Amino acid sequence: MAASSSAFYVLLLLIALQHDTNAQVLRCSTPKEWEGRAIVYNFMSNQRSTVMVHYDANNLRVAELDIVNAGMPGQKFYERILDYKEKVSYTITKSANRSCIKRAIPPQATFRAFGPPANSVFLQQIEIGSYEENFYANEYSLSPTQHPNQYVYLGTFTSNKCIPVYEINDRNASDIRGSTHAQYYDITLGISNPNVFIPPKNCEDLTGVEGVSLENMFKI
Repeated sequence: MAASSSAFYVLLLLIALQHDTNAQVLRCSTPKEWEGRAIVYNFMSNQRSTVMVHYDANNLRVAELDIVNAGMPGQKFYERILDYKEKVSYTITKSANRSCIKRAIPPQATFRAFGPPANSVFLQQIEIGSYEENFYANEYSLSPTQHPNQYVYLGTFTSNKCIPVYEINDRNASDIRGSTHAQYYDITLGISNPNVFIPPKNCEDLTGVEGVSLENMFKI
């Protein structure tokens, strides 16, 4: 009986090790440079934003054009540049005077190497679409005990090249305030215009330290 029990626990250990190995092997990283669009739902502010994203991991920077509450009365336009190498951010209002706010990025805020989080677990491969209009994607997850903010994370990335498709950060099942959902589309590789990372000349003086606004889709 003891031998049978020992064999059973050894089998469980081997299964667990194989599961962890699969997660390590199948985890991917997105290309170092890409551009695309995203629709981001922020349930804390009850806002729906359409975002043009320019992602440059080689230089630790991200540029965004945000349209908050796109297509609705009172929609607002912002440009954002997050430069983690220089530890500064710029928020430019798309208005007649093109006002700009320059803030320091806190030392503890680190650049996100886009893709499934390092400690995420591979769930499954799925097929999106049907017939000839289809592609394969991999799903990854983080439990609240593994997430830095104790959220539930679910990310979907294409099997080919690890292009982001959808990401969910849910506070908890019964209260979605503070949760964000991001849907990605129109992704192209490379940076077509490096000038998107250059702030206007009126963005010289620091006016404070970045805070909650950094908690967007580029911050897990």
